[in-house]
Amino acid sequence: MDIIAICIAIFSFLLTALKYYLDYMKDSINIDVIPTRSFNYLVDDKSSYNDITFINFTKFPISVIDVEFDIKNKVNEQKTFKPIRYKDKNYSIPFTLGPYESVECTFLLEEYPVIWEWDVTIKVTTNKGIYIKPVIIESRTEHRESEPQVTELTSANKVSALSNPKDGFLKKFLYHLKP
Repeated sequence: MDIIAICIAIFSFLLTALKYYLDYMKDSINIDVIPTRSFNYLVDDKSSYNDITFINFTKFPISVIDVEFDIKNKVNEQKTFKPIRYKDKNYSIPFTLGPYESVECTFLLEEYPVIWEWDVTIKVTTNKGIYIKPVIIESRTEHRESEPQVTELTSANKVSALSNPKDGFLKKFLYHLKP
């Protein structure tokens, strides 16, 4: 009888750990943003259309709420741009990336001087956190990538550090279960 009770307790603990792990995976952000500098310039090389591909690597949908470009040139002039919707494409913020989906969007950056090398920090605000990706674009089509930074938002339904698998003991426990 004691062995059956121990087996039921272990099974119950494993199911609880699995539920917390699945909740953690559902709340995590795993996206990528791939920019492409466009050849289409307007108004004496002051504005450009830029293509960006958003990729969702999770099996859960992610809502992209806002996109910002923090652009810095060689002269250390820095500006933050909010993209403007491209009229010929049906793109508008916010939009939802489905599971394992990629979406290519075209943005218009107004009053942006065309330069050959610029540092850009792309800040994507989603329902699961803020994704920050620094990129150095050297020419019209080539770019070098830096390491992305992810800032996760805390969920409102989390009660304590013990029940939160992102900060509590379950995260450490489940980390050892990963292959």
